[in-house]
Amino acid sequence: PFVFPATLKASGEETVVKLGLAQMLGLGPVTLRFGGEAGESRSSGRLDRITDIRPFHGGPLRETLVDTDETSRLGRIWLDATADLSDRLQVEGALFGTYLEGAPDETVLAPRLGFAWTPVEGHWLRLGWLRERPGLESNTLAPIGLLGLDAIDLPPATGQVDAAIARWDA
Repeated sequence: PFVFPATLKASGEETVVKLGLAQMLGLGPVTLRFGGEAGESRSSGRLDRITDIRPFHGGPLRETLVDTDETSRLGRIWLDATADLSDRLQVEGALFGTYLEGAPDETVLAPRLGFAWTPVEGHWLRLGWLRERPGLESNTLAPIGLLGLDAIDLPPATGQVDAAIARWDA
């Protein structure tokens, strides 16, 4: 049997279009942030196997192994409140509603809750719990993180992440 050298060639592109609206209101010691985003994501990809059979054929033979073209819709709404309860204590709570067409869990409610306390001047103890979908956190008008805490950067395809975070700043 003849064995011919082959090359795999992958190509693809993704376009995301989003429209967002956000508002922030200060009400005494409380800051409210709320808004929403909607958009569409279009992606295409192709994987070809190119086999060099020049002695038997006038040029390389191209065979498409994978050819995809997908469109999905996405949306997100949020409400976030931060309260300065005293010079030494802050609290933040938020609720995000996310829709991502075609994802295993298309609709997700993602709560966040955090506390920041300064026991002595120049020191902060921050505690937080948050749920995120990393693929939607990269370009957004929504608040990212919680009282200065942020979950570890993860690849966009990770899905949903629950994180409990504690940090002492000195």
